[in-house]
Amino acid sequence: MDYITGPKIEFYKRSDPVVPRRKPMKVLVVGLSRTGTASILVALQKLGLDAYHFHEANQNRDNAHWQFWLRAIRAKYDGIGRPLQGADDFDEVLWNYDAVTDAPCCLFVEELAAAYPDAKVVLSVRDRDSWFRSMQTSVLEIISWRSWTLLAYLDREYSGPYWALFNRATEVWSAGLPPYAPSARPALLRTFDNHNHLVRRVIPKENLLEFRPSDGWEPLCKFLDMPVPDRKFPHINDSNGFLRFHSTLYWSRWVFVLKKVLIAMGILGLLLVPGLHLVL
Repeated sequence: MDYITGPKIEFYKRSDPVVPRRKPMKVLVVGLSRTGTASILVALQKLGLDAYHFHEANQNRDNAHWQFWLRAIRAKYDGIGRPLQGADDFDEVLWNYDAVTDAPCCLFVEELAAAYPDAKVVLSVRDRDSWFRSMQTSVLEIISWRSWTLLAYLDREYSGPYWALFNRATEVWSAGLPPYAPSARPALLRTFDNHNHLVRRVIPKENLLEFRPSDGWEPLCKFLDMPVPDRKFPHINDSNGFLRFHSTLYWSRWVFVLKKVLIAMGILGLLLVPGLHLVL
C-alpha cells in the first residue's frame, strides 16, 4: 500500500480483460508494503515493464479492482467465497501487466507463484524494526483515523470500497486486531517474519532475489537479465509523502460528500418554500 504519485488520481476507463494475456508475467515482487516496493515499481517501469501496485488498483476503480481484491482476501483469509486459482483468475485484473509489487498482491505469494511459474520472484526486505516504525508513521497512522468508517459509509462510490480493501488487507497482517493498537505490534512483527520465511520456503533459491533498493541496479538487473540503466536507482515514497497523499485524499472525499449534502439540502429547501410549485 505504498504510493508513488500525488493525490490526484487519473482513473483508467472501463476495459474488459484480454485472456489469454498478450505478454507473459515476468516479475513477482512479493515483499510486504513499506519494504521499498514503490521504488522497485518505478525501477521496473524504467526497465520497460508494466508493473502492478496498489496505486494501479486505485486507478482501475472503474474496472472494479478494489472489489476483486477484497473478494480474494475474504476468500483466502475468511473462508468466504471461492479462492483465486490459477492465471485465468488473476488475469481478470493482471492481464495487461507483466510484473506485480506491493499489497494486495503480496498477500498471495503461493497462488501467484503457482499461477506464473516462469516469473522471477523478488523479495523486497528491510530491517524488521525499521519496517515497523515505517508502518507506524504511514499505514497504521492512516488506519487510526476512525472517521474513515463514516466517510466510507457516506462515500460509497470511492471511499467505501477503497477503505474496505485497505483496512482488511492491513488486518490480515495484524491477525484481526485493530492494526493501530499497541497490542497489534507482536502480530505485525510475526507477520513480517512469517511472510519472509514463507517466500524463502516456497520459492526455489535459483528463482529468488532478496533485494533492498539501496542495493542499486546491478543485482536486480543481473537477476532479471536486463541492462543496467545509466541513472540512479529510484528512491521515493517516504512516510511523509504517504501521509500527504492520504490526507489530501481523505479531505477531498469529505468535500465531495459535503457538496452532495449541500445540494440535497438546497433542493429540499426549494421544495419547502411556501407557494413554490414544481412542474412535473
